[in-house]
Amino acid sequence: MSLRNGFTLGEWTVLPLESRLVSGETSSRVQPKSMDVLLCLAEANGEVVERDELLRQVWGDRAVSDEPLTRCIGELRRSLGDSRSDPEFILTIPKRGYRLLKPVGLLAADERPAARSQASARQEERERSVIERNRGPAMVLGLILLLALLYQVGIKRGLEKSASGVDDYPVSTEVVERSIAVLPFVDMSANQDQEYMGDGIAEELLNLLAKIKGLRVISRSSSFSLKGSAIDLRTIARQFDVAYVLEGSVRTSGDRIRITAQLVDGRTDTHVWSENYDRQLEDVFLIQDEIARAVVNKLQVTLLDDAPRSWPTNPEAYAQFLQGRYLHEQPAGDSMQRALDHYKAALDIDPEYVPAWVWLAALYDDTVNSSALPRDEVGRLARDAIRRALEIEPDDPLALGMSAVLAGAWDRDLAGSAARMQRAIDLDPVNPYLLRWSAIVLTGLGRHEDAVRVNEYLFERDPIGNIAKINLAATYLNAGAYEDAISICRIEVALSTESSPCGSRLILAYLYTGDGASALAHLQRVSSPRVHARLAPMVYHALGRVAEYHQSLEALKQRYEEGDAGLGYWLAHTYAYVGDSDAMFDWFDRTLEAGALPLRPGTRVFLRYESDPRWQSLMQQLGQSAAQLESIPFDLPPLS
Repeated sequence: MSLRNGFTLGEWTVLPLESRLVSGETSSRVQPKSMDVLLCLAEANGEVVERDELLRQVWGDRAVSDEPLTRCIGELRRSLGDSRSDPEFILTIPKRGYRLLKPVGLLAADERPAARSQASARQEERERSVIERNRGPAMVLGLILLLALLYQVGIKRGLEKSASGVDDYPVSTEVVERSIAVLPFVDMSANQDQEYMGDGIAEELLNLLAKIKGLRVISRSSSFSLKGSAIDLRTIARQFDVAYVLEGSVRTSGDRIRITAQLVDGRTDTHVWSENYDRQLEDVFLIQDEIARAVVNKLQVTLLDDAPRSWPTNPEAYAQFLQGRYLHEQPAGDSMQRALDHYKAALDIDPEYVPAWVWLAALYDDTVNSSALPRDEVGRLARDAIRRALEIEPDDPLALGMSAVLAGAWDRDLAGSAARMQRAIDLDPVNPYLLRWSAIVLTGLGRHEDAVRVNEYLFERDPIGNIAKINLAATYLNAGAYEDAISICRIEVALSTESSPCGSRLILAYLYTGDGASALAHLQRVSSPRVHARLAPMVYHALGRVAEYHQSLEALKQRYEEGDAGLGYWLAHTYAYVGDSDAMFDWFDRTLEAGALPLRPGTRVFLRYESDPRWQSLMQQLGQSAAQLESIPFDLPPLS
């Protein structure tokens, strides 16, 4: 009988097919890769398994570093209650690998533990247990890995890195008294089809709380990553360095909604406040405001202005909007098109709902390179949407912020972009979306070091989110901090199950540091044909593989001729990299004429050409000469 069907490890029963470990009343799930690692160790029956062998067996040829293995070992240790310094289950053999310390035994089919009942005598206890089961450590383990990264790039100071490896990296014990993480609210509806509602309500609460001066709120993508297996609130609070955690559940039935919310002191795992709200669905905005006020009062945060409030709308429009935001935040397959349909449906019901107009504009901008529509048409639709939002509410901070992004990207109006973003930041200085977009404005102004500061600040508060890492890596590249870009990208690529934008940035960083071999290794993992096409010529040139360089360069030109005008920039980039300035400027001219040139050709591969009169003329034409940029005022957002 195969161990894959189940085995015992000391007092634990291991169920590989379910990725589950059971001991008495304790049951926890681990990531499939972590279970594969444990299975390899179990099959060795107490013998040492070399790290390279574990990487080969579990990841095959896709393993380019041992970081994923370290992450999986860390997850297994936490699930087993083990430690590296005093192990009972998994022993680290320095510079070699790992072995199990407990005996492994086969598990008969009739010995499999029964799943525990989900029911409870009281509905309130059932809701609480479901909330507990839906808190997930999957990405918390990634957070531990990322904390080590924060140390490496100098963002998170004062932490001492363990010499033995990142899986035992100690997290900070400093907890800001007025700090909170908002977890996604659990869907308790009968049909389990309201997950978007739970996420949306929690996100709205997070956004309301983020407006409170003096309150530090963990970003959405980090706190929302805690879905999956159970994890205790004290661990969540410790990993995020927060004092409090807000969690809850939501249930809809017809035109009724029931929201349960509870505020927990993460340091002691004690309840500070809880409340049930059983109202009409149209009252959901009032409920959100009431919860936000209650949390602020319990945290004793002083409101210097009026308490922030939700933007009310028709309940059906709100449901459509929340479904759109839910799909927008997890792009895969046709989710972006479905998000677009939901935003439009919300606006059909309530044409005055500003948040839907803002995120519709953002969605068009996000999909400009993947939309079936012509590029110019996508840009027009994005600008029309944000124009409508500002007609309804000229001082809406997010509408101003998105209009700033679009003015720079589509109209090349850097002065107007900076002015609008300045107004947005002045109105809402701590909004994480505005801070993210302000880094785009700073990049357009050539202020790369300031853009790095903003993105480092956001990364500290959102170390799990993909967007935070992708944006920080991009600004590191623009600022010439290639080693820091590599550190960021390697973590994202290791944690990613699919091709990530960080993958292309990692390849560029390796190229800029002269490491063509590593660039090729990652190029071979790229799943996007377009990304592969735009980077392959530079990689092959770096390796001196002349025939493959010319072949891939012709393939890139062919894709351009077939209508992908945005690849003209990458042809200019390639010629800049190989040192052919005439061809570079020729492709810049073609791409500019096609309206597909990025806001600012920002990477340092172009630095060697800055003394060329043709470069100075191009920058003057784009409104991006040094004198033109220095004349545009924009204050760095407050980062505290």
